[in-house]
Amino acid sequence: MSKLENITRDFHPRCATCGCQDMFEYNKDQTFIKCSNCGREYPSGKDELLEYNSEELETLKEDMAQEVKSALTKELKSIFKKWR
Repeated sequence: MSKLENITRDFHPRCATCGCQDMFEYNKDQTFIKCSNCGREYPSGKDELLEYNSEELETLKEDMAQEVKSALTKELKSIFKKWR
């Protein structure tokens, strides 16, 4: 199995007001979200909450891209060594 298949990350959005990560109430399609800790409401739901967390998401994306690049480089080097 390729190491590339194992590259995953968990992401837990934070409330823009209190920073809580695991106390959200939401409707079925996540078009409305409310922080149970501080009561902040996100009327645009998941999209709004992700927008507030965009900087953290971008950092996570960059970290994963670097890890994929590194794993791919190692895998390609291993393949090329076998061809010699």
